[in-house]
Amino acid sequence: MQARPDRVARNARVVRNFKANMQRRIVLSLVSLVVLLAVTELGLQLLAHVARERFSSNSESEGSGDGIRILCVGDSHTFGASIPPSGAYPVQLASRLQRRYAPRNVDVINHGFPGVNTAFVALRLEAQLAEIRPHAVIVWVGTNNRWNSLETESWDEAGPLRALDRALLRLKLYRLAKVWWIHRTAAENDSPDSHPTQGMPIERRARRLDNSEVEFGIRHDMEQMVAIARAAATPIIFLTYPLSQMNGPNAAIVSNGRRLGVPVLATAGDYARALKDGHSHTDLIIYKAGPHPTGLLYGYIAGSLAPLVADAIRDAIPPPVS
Repeated sequence: MQARPDRVARNARVVRNFKANMQRRIVLSLVSLVVLLAVTELGLQLLAHVARERFSSNSESEGSGDGIRILCVGDSHTFGASIPPSGAYPVQLASRLQRRYAPRNVDVINHGFPGVNTAFVALRLEAQLAEIRPHAVIVWVGTNNRWNSLETESWDEAGPLRALDRALLRLKLYRLAKVWWIHRTAAENDSPDSHPTQGMPIERRARRLDNSEVEFGIRHDMEQMVAIARAAATPIIFLTYPLSQMNGPNAAIVSNGRRLGVPVLATAGDYARALKDGHSHTDLIIYKAGPHPTGLLYGYIAGSLAPLVADAIRDAIPPPVS
C-alpha cells in the first residue's frame, strides 16, 4: 500500500518540476525577447543617426550668389529613394532649367528627407528660406502623414491613443511595423499595372488609417508653408504622388492647392504619359523602399515641372532672349 502514495508524491513532484521549468523557460524567453528587441532598437537608432548624417550631407548643395536657386523640400520622393542622386528629380530639373536660363547658373537644392511628414517640412521651411534665399520652393510631401505623427502637436488635440502613438513612434521598431502595415494595406488597393488616370480605385482599406486626420494635417501644414513662402516673397509649388494608392494625400494636396491659389503638379499625369510612350510600370516605379519613381519617371516629372518653375519665377528672372 506504500507504493501508491509514493507514486502519487513522485508524480506530483514531476508535475511541479515541469511547471517550474516551463515558468523558467517562459521567463527566459520573455527576457531574451526583450533583450533582442532592445538590441534591435538600439541598432536601428544608430543606423538612423548614420542615415541622417548621410542624407544631410547628400542633400546639401552650395548655391552661387548670382545664380538661380530652387529649393526642393519633402520626403523620399524628393530625396530620390533607391536610385542614384543624379536620377532624382531636382538634378534632372536643374539640367532642364540650365538649358533654359544659360548662361546663368542654376542650382536646384535637394533637401528631401525620407520618412518625413508635412509637419517636419513646415516647421523648417522658414529657416531654409532665410538661409538659402531661393527664387522658388517646390514641396513634395504628405503620404507619410498616414503613419508618421511626429512633430504634429501643433495641429490637433491628441487623445490618449494618439498621444501613445506619438510616443511609440519614437521607437524605430514600432515605426517600422507601422510602415509595413501601411504598405501592406495600400498594396491591396493598387494593381501594379493600373492606369492612374482611368478609373482610379478608392482606398477602401486606407480608411482604417484615419484619412480625415491625414487631410487635416496636410491642410494645416500647407497653409503654414504657403504663408511662410509668401512672407518671404518666394513662389511655392506642390507635387502629388504618381500612384493611385496615394489618392488620399493627393486629394488633400490638390484641394488645398486650389483653395490657397498654389500651383500643383499632378505627377500621375507624367506616369500616364510615360505608359502611353510604351514604358512599363516596372520601368517607372521601384519597390526597394516602397513604391518610388525611377530616374526615368523623374525625368518626365522634371520635364513637366520646368515650365511651372519658369512661370513662377518669370517676374524675378525672365528667360534670356535667344
